[in-house]
Amino acid sequence: MISKLTPFIACLLLLNILQAQTPGMGVPSQGAFSQLNIPQLYDEKLTGEMNTTNVEFLAYPYQSSKIDLRDIKKRYPQLVIDDYIQVIPPVMDGFNDATIVMGVIDKHLGSEAGLVIWLAGNYESNKVTFFIDENGDRNFLNDKKPMVVKGGRNPKSVEVYPYGKNNASRQLFVAVPRKAVTKKKRIKRLEKSKAKMYKNFSVGLIVQLGTAKLHHDYIKDKDDFLAWYDVNISEKQIGLSANYNFRNFRLGGIGTYQNIFQYTSYFKDRFAEPEVINQGGSRIFRENVAENPNRDIHSQHRFRMGLNAAYRFHLGRFSEFQPTIEAGTIYHGNGKYIANKHVKPQLTYDQVFSSFLSYGGRFEFATGRYRSLALGVMFGKVIWEPEGYYESFEGTELQKSYNNWSIDIGYHYGF
Repeated sequence: MISKLTPFIACLLLLNILQAQTPGMGVPSQGAFSQLNIPQLYDEKLTGEMNTTNVEFLAYPYQSSKIDLRDIKKRYPQLVIDDYIQVIPPVMDGFNDATIVMGVIDKHLGSEAGLVIWLAGNYESNKVTFFIDENGDRNFLNDKKPMVVKGGRNPKSVEVYPYGKNNASRQLFVAVPRKAVTKKKRIKRLEKSKAKMYKNFSVGLIVQLGTAKLHHDYIKDKDDFLAWYDVNISEKQIGLSANYNFRNFRLGGIGTYQNIFQYTSYFKDRFAEPEVINQGGSRIFRENVAENPNRDIHSQHRFRMGLNAAYRFHLGRFSEFQPTIEAGTIYHGNGKYIANKHVKPQLTYDQVFSSFLSYGGRFEFATGRYRSLALGVMFGKVIWEPEGYYESFEGTELQKSYNNWSIDIGYHYGF
Protein backbone atom coordinates (compact mmCIF):
# COMPACT_ATOMS: atom_id res chain seq x y z
CA MET A 1 0.00 0.00 0.00
CA ILE A 2 2.82 2.37 0.89
CA SER A 3 4.40 1.87 -2.49
CA LYS A 4 1.34 3.45 -4.11
CA LEU A 5 1.69 6.66 -2.12
CA THR A 6 3.96 9.55 -2.77
CA PRO A 7 7.35 9.24 -1.03
CA PHE A 8 6.43 12.15 1.25
CA ILE A 9 3.21 10.56 2.56
CA ALA A 10 4.95 7.21 2.79
CA CYS A 11 7.58 8.72 5.04
CA LEU A 12 4.85 10.23 7.22
CA LEU A 13 3.09 6.90 7.62
CA LEU A 14 6.35 5.17 8.43
CA LEU A 15 7.21 7.82 10.97
CA ASN A 16 3.86 7.38 12.71
CA ILE A 17 4.21 3.57 12.72
CA LEU A 18 7.57 3.94 14.39
CA GLN A 19 6.11 6.29 16.97
CA ALA A 20 3.33 3.85 17.78
CA GLN A 21 5.84 1.05 18.36
CA THR A 22 8.17 3.08 20.54
CA PRO A 23 7.74 1.86 24.17
CA GLY A 24 7.19 4.27 27.02
CA MET A 25 6.55 7.32 24.84
CA GLY A 26 4.12 9.67 26.67
CA VAL A 27 3.88 12.41 24.00
CA PRO A 28 4.79 12.38 20.32
CA SER A 29 8.27 13.40 19.30
CA GLN A 30 9.12 16.76 17.77
CA GLY A 31 8.62 17.12 14.02
CA ALA A 32 5.76 14.72 13.19
CA PHE A 33 3.51 16.16 10.49
CA SER A 34 -0.19 15.75 9.78
CA GLN A 35 -2.36 17.05 6.97
CA LEU A 36 -5.80 18.55 7.74
CA ASN A 37 -8.57 18.75 5.15
CA ILE A 38 -11.82 20.35 6.20
CA PRO A 39 -14.67 17.83 6.66
CA GLN A 40 -18.40 18.20 6.11
CA LEU A 41 -20.73 19.14 8.93
CA TYR A 42 -21.71 16.26 11.17
CA ASP A 43 -25.32 17.49 11.55
CA GLU A 44 -25.85 17.11 7.79
CA LYS A 45 -25.48 13.33 8.27
CA LEU A 46 -22.37 13.09 6.14
CA THR A 47 -19.34 11.12 7.25
CA GLY A 48 -17.49 14.21 8.42
CA GLU A 49 -14.14 12.41 8.52
CA MET A 50 -10.88 12.82 6.68
CA ASN A 51 -8.01 10.45 7.49
CA THR A 52 -4.54 11.71 6.67
CA THR A 53 -1.76 9.83 8.44
CA ASN A 54 -3.08 9.34 11.98
CA VAL A 55 -5.36 12.42 12.42
CA GLU A 56 -9.16 12.46 12.01
CA PHE A 57 -11.14 15.67 12.19
CA LEU A 58 -14.86 16.18 12.75
CA ALA A 59 -16.97 19.34 12.44
CA TYR A 60 -20.01 20.29 14.52
CA PRO A 61 -22.17 23.45 14.59
CA TYR A 62 -20.96 25.88 17.25
CA GLN A 63 -23.71 26.49 19.80
CA SER A 64 -22.01 27.93 22.87
CA SER A 65 -18.72 28.01 24.75
CA LYS A 66 -19.72 24.75 26.47
CA ILE A 67 -18.50 22.13 23.99
CA ASP A 68 -20.28 18.77 23.85
CA LEU A 69 -17.72 15.95 23.54
CA ARG A 70 -20.03 12.95 23.89
CA ASP A 71 -20.08 12.11 20.18
CA ILE A 72 -16.33 12.28 19.72
CA LYS A 73 -15.88 10.15 22.88
CA LYS A 74 -18.07 7.48 21.31
CA ARG A 75 -15.85 7.50 18.24
CA TYR A 76 -12.67 7.43 20.33
CA PRO A 77 -13.41 5.46 23.54
CA GLN A 78 -9.76 5.65 24.55
CA LEU A 79 -10.06 9.42 25.20
CA VAL A 80 -10.06 10.25 28.90
CA ILE A 81 -12.00 13.51 29.00
CA ASP A 82 -15.24 14.95 30.42
CA ASP A 83 -18.49 14.92 28.45
CA TYR A 84 -18.37 18.71 28.23
CA ILE A 85 -15.52 21.17 28.17
CA GLN A 86 -15.63 24.94 28.61
CA VAL A 87 -13.66 27.14 26.23
CA ILE A 88 -13.08 30.88 26.15
CA PRO A 89 -14.24 31.71 22.61
CA PRO A 90 -13.03 34.52 20.38
CA VAL A 91 -15.29 37.30 19.12
CA MET A 92 -17.15 35.78 16.16
CA ASP A 93 -19.62 38.57 15.36
CA GLY A 94 -20.31 38.89 11.66
CA PHE A 95 -19.46 35.28 10.79
CA ASN A 96 -21.91 32.79 9.32
CA ASP A 97 -21.85 29.02 9.84
CA ALA A 98 -19.90 29.08 13.12
CA THR A 99 -18.37 25.62 13.50
CA ILE A 100 -16.33 23.55 15.96
CA VAL A 101 -13.52 21.55 14.35
CA MET A 102 -12.13 18.74 16.54
CA GLY A 103 -9.45 16.16 15.91
CA VAL A 104 -7.53 13.53 17.86
CA ILE A 105 -3.75 13.74 17.61
CA ASP A 106 -1.87 10.42 17.88
CA LYS A 107 -4.79 8.16 18.69
CA HIS A 108 -2.34 5.23 18.94
CA LEU A 109 -1.32 6.68 22.33
CA GLY A 110 -4.65 5.64 23.76
CA SER A 111 -5.61 7.61 26.84
CA GLU A 112 -2.69 9.98 26.27
CA ALA A 113 -3.83 11.03 22.79
CA GLY A 114 -4.32 14.75 22.27
CA LEU A 115 -7.62 16.48 21.44
CA VAL A 116 -7.44 19.56 19.21
CA ILE A 117 -10.42 21.99 19.33
CA TRP A 118 -10.64 24.88 16.87
CA LEU A 119 -13.42 27.24 15.90
CA ALA A 120 -14.24 28.35 12.37
CA GLY A 121 -16.38 31.06 10.80
CA ASN A 122 -17.97 31.13 7.33
CA TYR A 123 -17.41 27.39 7.28
CA GLU A 124 -19.73 26.75 4.34
CA SER A 125 -18.04 29.34 2.14
CA ASN A 126 -14.88 29.40 0.05
CA LYS A 127 -13.19 31.70 2.54
CA VAL A 128 -13.03 30.03 5.95
CA THR A 129 -11.65 31.81 9.02
CA PHE A 130 -10.02 29.51 11.60
CA PHE A 131 -9.54 30.45 15.25
CA ILE A 132 -6.70 28.19 16.34
CA ASP A 133 -5.99 27.23 19.95
CA GLU A 134 -2.25 27.00 19.49
CA ASN A 135 -1.21 26.19 23.05
CA GLY A 136 -4.06 23.82 23.88
CA ASP A 137 -5.33 25.81 26.89
CA ARG A 138 -8.89 26.17 25.44
CA ASN A 139 -8.54 29.97 25.58
CA PHE A 140 -8.79 31.54 22.13
CA LEU A 141 -8.15 35.07 23.37
CA ASN A 142 -4.44 34.54 23.99
CA ASP A 143 -3.63 33.08 20.56
CA LYS A 144 -2.49 34.68 17.34
CA LYS A 145 -4.79 36.30 14.81
CA PRO A 146 -7.24 33.95 13.08
CA MET A 147 -6.10 32.26 9.89
CA VAL A 148 -8.08 32.73 6.66
CA VAL A 149 -7.99 29.83 4.19
CA LYS A 150 -9.51 30.12 0.73
CA GLY A 151 -11.11 27.18 -1.03
CA GLY A 152 -8.97 25.38 -3.56
CA ARG A 153 -5.74 27.15 -2.56
CA ASN A 154 -2.51 25.56 -1.34
CA PRO A 155 -2.50 24.34 2.28
CA LYS A 156 -1.37 26.73 5.00
CA SER A 157 0.93 25.59 7.75
CA VAL A 158 0.25 26.12 11.45
CA GLU A 159 2.19 24.95 14.49
CA VAL A 160 0.21 23.86 17.55
CA TYR A 161 1.00 22.43 20.97
CA PRO A 162 -1.79 19.93 21.68
CA TYR A 163 -0.01 18.76 24.84
CA GLY A 164 0.86 22.21 26.13
CA LYS A 165 3.74 24.62 25.52
CA ASN A 166 6.12 22.50 27.60
CA ASN A 167 5.84 19.53 25.23
CA ALA A 168 6.48 18.89 21.57
CA SER A 169 4.67 20.83 18.89
CA ARG A 170 2.77 19.57 15.89
CA GLN A 171 2.76 21.14 12.44
CA LEU A 172 -0.58 20.91 10.64
CA PHE A 173 -1.38 21.84 7.05
CA VAL A 174 -4.83 23.34 6.60
CA ALA A 175 -6.55 23.22 3.21
CA VAL A 176 -10.16 23.96 2.26
CA PRO A 177 -11.64 22.24 -0.81
CA ARG A 178 -13.35 24.63 -3.16
CA LYS A 179 -17.10 24.49 -2.63
CA ALA A 180 -19.60 25.08 -5.43
CA VAL A 181 -22.37 27.19 -3.89
CA THR A 182 -25.50 25.97 -5.62
CA LYS A 183 -28.66 27.94 -6.15
CA LYS A 184 -30.42 25.56 -3.77
CA LYS A 185 -27.93 26.40 -1.00
CA ARG A 186 -28.33 30.14 -1.61
CA ILE A 187 -32.11 29.81 -1.37
CA LYS A 188 -31.81 27.78 1.82
CA ARG A 189 -29.58 30.42 3.43
CA LEU A 190 -31.81 33.30 2.39
CA GLU A 191 -34.88 31.45 3.66
CA LYS A 192 -33.12 31.01 6.98
CA SER A 193 -32.25 34.71 7.05
CA LYS A 194 -35.82 35.67 6.15
CA ALA A 195 -37.19 33.49 8.92
CA LYS A 196 -35.08 35.43 11.39
CA MET A 197 -37.00 38.60 10.47
CA TYR A 198 -40.26 37.31 11.91
CA LYS A 199 -40.02 37.70 15.67
CA ASN A 200 -37.05 39.82 16.52
CA PHE A 201 -35.76 43.28 17.31
CA SER A 202 -33.97 45.26 14.62
CA VAL A 203 -32.19 48.59 14.27
CA GLY A 204 -31.43 50.37 11.04
CA LEU A 205 -29.91 53.31 9.24
CA ILE A 206 -32.31 55.33 7.12
CA VAL A 207 -31.78 58.03 4.48
CA GLN A 208 -34.66 60.09 3.03
CA LEU A 209 -34.76 62.52 0.13
CA GLY A 210 -37.92 64.49 -0.45
CA THR A 211 -39.67 67.67 -1.40
CA ALA A 212 -42.46 69.71 0.17
CA LYS A 213 -44.74 72.62 -0.65
CA LEU A 214 -46.07 75.07 1.91
CA HIS A 215 -49.16 77.06 0.93
CA HIS A 216 -51.75 79.24 2.60
CA ASP A 217 -54.40 81.65 1.31
CA TYR A 218 -57.15 83.90 2.69
CA ILE A 219 -59.71 86.50 1.64
CA LYS A 220 -58.51 90.00 2.44
CA ASP A 221 -60.79 92.19 4.54
CA LYS A 222 -59.97 95.41 2.70
CA ASP A 223 -61.14 94.36 -0.78
CA ASP A 224 -62.42 90.74 -0.51
CA PHE A 225 -59.77 89.53 -2.96
CA LEU A 226 -57.57 86.51 -2.49
CA ALA A 227 -53.99 86.63 -1.18
CA TRP A 228 -51.77 83.58 -0.96
CA TYR A 229 -48.28 82.34 -0.18
CA ASP A 230 -46.21 79.53 -1.80
CA VAL A 231 -42.76 78.07 -1.20
CA ASN A 232 -41.06 74.85 -2.29
CA ILE A 233 -38.71 73.09 0.09
CA SER A 234 -36.27 70.19 -0.39
CA GLU A 235 -35.76 67.87 2.54
CA LYS A 236 -32.73 65.63 3.21
CA GLN A 237 -32.77 63.34 6.22
CA ILE A 238 -30.53 60.76 7.85
CA GLY A 239 -31.20 58.89 11.04
CA LEU A 240 -31.84 55.67 12.93
CA SER A 241 -34.81 53.39 13.29
CA ALA A 242 -35.68 50.71 15.84
CA ASN A 243 -38.40 48.12 15.27
CA TYR A 244 -39.92 45.02 16.74
CA ASN A 245 -41.06 42.55 14.11
CA PHE A 246 -44.04 40.27 14.48
CA ARG A 247 -44.88 37.82 11.74
CA ASN A 248 -47.45 40.11 10.10
CA PHE A 249 -46.85 43.46 11.82
CA ARG A 250 -44.03 45.82 12.61
CA LEU A 251 -43.96 48.47 15.33
CA GLY A 252 -41.12 50.90 15.81
CA GLY A 253 -39.71 54.37 16.10
CA ILE A 254 -37.55 56.68 14.03
CA GLY A 255 -35.31 59.64 14.70
CA THR A 256 -33.68 61.70 11.95
CA TYR A 257 -31.76 64.89 11.37
CA GLN A 258 -33.49 66.96 8.67
CA ASN A 259 -31.74 69.55 6.53
CA ILE A 260 -33.98 72.04 4.70
CA PHE A 261 -33.24 73.99 1.53
CA GLN A 262 -35.76 76.75 0.94
CA TYR A 263 -36.43 77.99 -2.58
CA THR A 264 -37.70 81.52 -3.27
CA SER A 265 -41.08 82.06 -1.68
CA TYR A 266 -43.80 84.24 -3.19
CA PHE A 267 -46.61 86.26 -1.70
CA LYS A 268 -49.34 86.88 -4.30
CA ASP A 269 -51.99 89.56 -3.88
CA ARG A 270 -54.99 89.93 -6.17
CA PHE A 271 -55.96 93.59 -6.44
CA ALA A 272 -58.78 93.35 -9.03
CA GLU A 273 -60.93 90.81 -10.81
CA PRO A 274 -59.31 89.01 -13.74
CA GLU A 275 -60.16 90.69 -17.04
CA VAL A 276 -59.88 90.24 -20.81
CA ILE A 277 -58.49 93.21 -22.76
CA ASN A 278 -58.89 93.69 -26.51
CA GLN A 279 -55.78 95.34 -27.82
CA GLY A 280 -54.96 95.73 -31.54
CA GLY A 281 -57.21 92.86 -32.49
CA SER A 282 -55.70 90.59 -29.83
CA ARG A 283 -57.32 89.40 -26.65
CA ILE A 284 -55.11 89.62 -23.56
CA PHE A 285 -56.00 87.92 -20.29
CA ARG A 286 -54.88 89.87 -17.25
CA GLU A 287 -54.78 88.17 -13.82
CA ASN A 288 -54.43 91.40 -11.86
CA VAL A 289 -52.19 89.70 -9.30
CA ALA A 290 -49.14 91.30 -7.72
CA GLU A 291 -46.45 88.63 -7.30
CA ASN A 292 -43.82 89.66 -4.79
CA PRO A 293 -40.75 87.58 -3.89
CA ASN A 294 -40.90 87.11 -0.15
CA ARG A 295 -37.93 87.27 2.16
CA ASP A 296 -38.97 84.90 4.91
CA ILE A 297 -36.62 82.37 6.56
CA HIS A 298 -37.64 78.84 7.54
CA SER A 299 -35.55 76.88 10.03
CA GLN A 300 -32.84 75.00 8.15
CA HIS A 301 -31.90 72.41 10.78
CA ARG A 302 -34.63 70.19 12.19
CA PHE A 303 -34.92 66.98 14.19
CA ARG A 304 -37.74 64.57 13.46
CA MET A 305 -38.94 61.92 15.92
CA GLY A 306 -41.89 59.59 15.51
CA LEU A 307 -43.53 56.20 15.83
CA ASN A 308 -44.54 53.93 12.98
CA ALA A 309 -46.59 50.84 12.31
CA ALA A 310 -46.67 48.59 9.26
CA TYR A 311 -48.50 45.55 8.01
CA ARG A 312 -46.30 42.93 6.35
CA PHE A 313 -47.38 41.29 3.09
CA HIS A 314 -44.88 38.49 2.46
CA LEU A 315 -43.97 38.23 -1.23
CA GLY A 316 -42.29 34.94 -1.92
CA ARG A 317 -39.25 33.77 -0.01
CA PHE A 318 -37.12 36.88 0.27
CA SER A 319 -39.23 40.04 0.13
CA GLU A 320 -42.28 41.77 1.53
CA PHE A 321 -44.39 44.88 1.06
CA GLN A 322 -45.26 47.02 4.08
CA PRO A 323 -48.05 49.63 4.04
CA THR A 324 -46.75 52.07 6.65
CA ILE A 325 -48.01 54.95 8.75
CA GLU A 326 -45.84 57.31 10.81
CA ALA A 327 -46.65 60.15 13.19
CA GLY A 328 -44.54 62.33 15.41
CA THR A 329 -42.93 65.68 16.11
CA ILE A 330 -40.48 67.95 14.31
CA TYR A 331 -38.19 70.09 16.43
CA HIS A 332 -37.08 73.31 14.70
CA GLY A 333 -33.45 74.04 15.45
CA ASN A 334 -33.64 77.84 15.80
CA GLY A 335 -37.18 77.84 17.18
CA LYS A 336 -38.15 80.77 14.95
CA TYR A 337 -39.90 81.62 11.72
CA ILE A 338 -38.87 84.97 10.24
CA ALA A 339 -41.67 86.33 8.07
CA ASN A 340 -41.42 89.25 5.68
CA LYS A 341 -44.98 89.90 4.53
CA HIS A 342 -43.56 93.11 2.97
CA VAL A 343 -43.19 94.70 6.39
CA LYS A 344 -40.02 96.28 7.65
CA PRO A 345 -38.44 95.35 9.93
CA GLN A 346 -39.07 91.62 9.48
CA LEU A 347 -41.41 90.01 11.95
CA THR A 348 -40.33 86.91 13.94
CA TYR A 349 -42.68 84.24 15.26
CA ASP A 350 -41.88 81.46 17.70
CA GLN A 351 -41.93 77.99 16.22
CA VAL A 352 -40.35 75.22 18.28
CA PHE A 353 -42.37 72.15 17.38
CA SER A 354 -44.55 70.93 14.52
CA SER A 355 -46.39 67.64 14.23
CA PHE A 356 -46.49 65.39 11.17
CA LEU A 357 -48.42 62.44 9.79
CA SER A 358 -47.04 60.30 6.93
CA TYR A 359 -48.29 57.25 5.08
CA GLY A 360 -46.97 55.14 2.24
CA GLY A 361 -45.32 51.81 1.56
CA ARG A 362 -41.97 50.07 1.66
CA PHE A 363 -40.49 47.00 0.03
CA GLU A 364 -38.06 45.03 2.15
CA PHE A 365 -35.60 42.41 0.87
CA ALA A 366 -33.59 39.87 2.87
CA THR A 367 -29.89 40.33 2.10
CA GLY A 368 -28.28 37.98 4.62
CA ARG A 369 -28.41 36.68 8.13
CA TYR A 370 -30.33 39.18 10.29
CA ARG A 371 -30.04 41.83 7.55
CA SER A 372 -32.46 43.44 5.11
CA LEU A 373 -32.71 46.35 2.66
CA ALA A 374 -35.81 48.57 2.59
CA LEU A 375 -36.96 50.94 -0.18
CA GLY A 376 -40.05 53.10 0.22
CA VAL A 377 -42.11 56.11 -0.76
CA MET A 378 -43.93 58.20 1.85
CA PHE A 379 -46.46 61.03 1.61
CA GLY A 380 -47.26 63.30 4.51
CA LYS A 381 -48.68 66.42 6.07
CA VAL A 382 -47.03 68.80 8.51
CA ILE A 383 -49.01 70.91 10.94
CA TRP A 384 -47.03 74.13 10.48
CA GLU A 385 -48.33 76.91 12.75
CA PRO A 386 -45.86 79.52 14.06
CA GLU A 387 -47.28 81.18 17.15
CA GLY A 388 -49.37 84.22 16.23
CA TYR A 389 -48.47 84.11 12.52
CA TYR A 390 -51.83 83.19 11.02
CA GLU A 391 -53.63 85.35 13.59
CA SER A 392 -51.82 88.38 12.15
CA PHE A 393 -53.63 88.09 8.78
CA GLU A 394 -56.30 90.68 8.11
CA GLY A 395 -58.65 88.34 6.33
CA THR A 396 -61.02 85.39 6.51
CA GLU A 397 -61.48 81.87 5.14
CA LEU A 398 -57.91 80.90 5.84
CA GLN A 399 -56.74 77.73 4.07
CA LYS A 400 -53.32 76.22 4.82
CA SER A 401 -51.35 73.15 3.82
CA TYR A 402 -47.86 71.73 4.13
CA ASN A 403 -47.60 68.55 2.06
CA ASN A 404 -44.46 66.52 1.38
CA TRP A 405 -43.30 63.27 -0.12
CA SER A 406 -40.02 61.40 0.12
CA ILE A 407 -38.08 58.39 -1.08
CA ASP A 408 -36.36 56.48 1.70
CA ILE A 409 -33.66 53.83 1.80
CA GLY A 410 -32.99 51.82 4.94
CA TYR A 411 -30.73 48.97 6.02
CA HIS A 412 -31.80 46.87 9.02
CA TYR A 413 -29.83 44.64 11.37
CA GLY A 414 -31.80 42.09 13.39
CA PHE A 415 -31.08 40.47 16.75
